[in-house]
Amino acid sequence: MAHALLHQHPHKVLTQFDSYDTYLRTLYDVSLHLKKEQEAQEQSYKPLIVWADQHKIDIIQFPRDLSLLRNLDTLSLPYYGLSGFPALLGTLQNLSKVNLSGNALIEIPRWITQLRHLRGLYLYKNQISEIPDALARLEKLTILDLGKNRLYKIPQSISGMTQLRELYLSHNHLITFPENLRGLHSLKTLFITDNHLTRLPDWIGEFTQLEKLNLSNNPLQHLPEEISELSALKELTIGNISLTALPEWIGQLSELETLNLSSNAVHTLPESVRNLKKLKKLTLWGCALSTLPEWIGELHELTELNIRWNNLTTLPESIGKLHKLQKLDLGSNRLSTLPESIGSLTEIQSLSLDKNNITALPETVEQLYRLDEASRKQIQTVNALHEVEKASWEQAKMENTKSAYETYLEQFPNHAHYREAVERLDELIRTERSDTLEEEAWAKTKEENSAEAYAKYIFYFPKGRHIAEAKILQAQREKKERSIFGKLFL
Repeated sequence: MAHALLHQHPHKVLTQFDSYDTYLRTLYDVSLHLKKEQEAQEQSYKPLIVWADQHKIDIIQFPRDLSLLRNLDTLSLPYYGLSGFPALLGTLQNLSKVNLSGNALIEIPRWITQLRHLRGLYLYKNQISEIPDALARLEKLTILDLGKNRLYKIPQSISGMTQLRELYLSHNHLITFPENLRGLHSLKTLFITDNHLTRLPDWIGEFTQLEKLNLSNNPLQHLPEEISELSALKELTIGNISLTALPEWIGQLSELETLNLSSNAVHTLPESVRNLKKLKKLTLWGCALSTLPEWIGELHELTELNIRWNNLTTLPESIGKLHKLQKLDLGSNRLSTLPESIGSLTEIQSLSLDKNNITALPETVEQLYRLDEASRKQIQTVNALHEVEKASWEQAKMENTKSAYETYLEQFPNHAHYREAVERLDELIRTERSDTLEEEAWAKTKEENSAEAYAKYIFYFPKGRHIAEAKILQAQREKKERSIFGKLFL
């Protein structure tokens, strides 16, 4: 049975069993079969992959004859609860990939050097605090993932691992950029996010083959100009590194296809970004942008643009020139409408408009026939809100009271008629205050009941509601006062 399974599905054999006993028996059968046909059939089993994590099998109880699987290529035991490297690994000397991520490993054993063919070692999310010098003897190792461990330093020996192509050191406790990485000139991918780095070395420009660089979540505040020398760089992720401005030299990274500036209060984009003609993904999430430059439309290769969580009130018409755009996230801004040119984005599939002040959309959105269901629902919501907003505005105008305009402004902040509603409300408030002041003045005038008092009222309130009465009473008081004055001199 085991022999037949191996030939039908050599890469799934050790994942299809419904019980622990069946699994062990099959492993034993496989190892016996290999022992009998070792020379003739050894190449048939090279792609075999062990996914023991799916079956919760105790590695200690693996049959010893499993070591006869000499050409086992990949062993994956992620999130299995291991506290130490399985000694069995030392006998599987043809392994090229080992994945022990998500366990509780505290050290890398020196005998790992027995795995002379190892090309990929994945130890993400363990408790490793030190890298042994012996690791440098793995001359074929090209991928090393030590992310989310407890590393405070990188040993000198790692500088000799010049064959490394991918290195992952994210989520550790590094305070300075490791000097011992300087000789790794073959690196194509370097992830060193979520550490405590405050500066980058000038020699970072020596990684001339680097294609992916992720420095996110470090308090760097500044990027050295030497990064512009990374001529092969295709992906640069620098989210949340406390930048307040993006340097002009960013435009020199002519091969850049992905740029992520999330959570940096840069406020504006340098004009040199328009030179990134190969840019496909641009993420400006939470960058405190108040405007998007008109030249954004020159980035013709863009397929994804994320400008969520900014302070944008308008979009440039040139955004319609991004004819390859497939995903546009405009959520959590202050937009009240979209440009007519939005209808030119005929390749767009995802359009996020949530948490804005949009109550009306241009008719051209109907041309976006590739939109997914979620995007279409957002458009329907906006259109429905537009009808409600119009009705509320007409009702407020008809009532023309403070409470009516206050209700509208509360329900539709910064929407289509926001400014007019504020102006009308202010006028009503001024009128109300003026009326109150006039009534107080009129009451005082009546109490004084003199020609001079009525004259003052007429002077300060020429259009007051009591102006006609004030003029009559003024004339009466003047006549009476003249009469009294005349009698005094008779």
